[in-house]
Amino acid sequence: MSNKNSKITYYSPKWISRRLDGVIDSTIESIGCFCVDPVSNFTRSRILTPKTLIKFILGLQARSLPGEISDYFTSSDIDIPSVSAVSQRRDLLYPEIFKSINRRFLSSIDNLFTLNGYYILAQDGSDINLLFYRMILKFLMVRILLFVNII
Repeated sequence: MSNKNSKITYYSPKWISRRLDGVIDSTIESIGCFCVDPVSNFTRSRILTPKTLIKFILGLQARSLPGEISDYFTSSDIDIPSVSAVSQRRDLLYPEIFKSINRRFLSSIDNLFTLNGYYILAQDGSDINLLFYRMILKFLMVRILLFVNII
């Protein structure tokens, strides 16, 4: 698992965001595989489209749902849905959709390095507490992929 001769690739935040959007779009094409009732769920036009709902859930920051809804939807052109509407739409999705999106997103990026099988990813301003920090720096040679404002 030597990375000495491999080329380091850095990706811009816009590129990563576009790639994630592409993965979400292709996942939504088969939304029936990830919802409770494939015949009727996500068939009507609503404020919370599957893409909007998925991007909203991916951007949650561990605060109260009303606060999250207010922050997310006031910065967009979409009407603000109620808390119950978000909860009801969220309950229509199986959690496996997020595993699928994550797996497909990571496999779509070349040259991601791992340490013991784990990807080291960080968001701008975040702290990473790593157990063997010096060993990791030597191993990665400062190859930490920096995610900045994915959503």
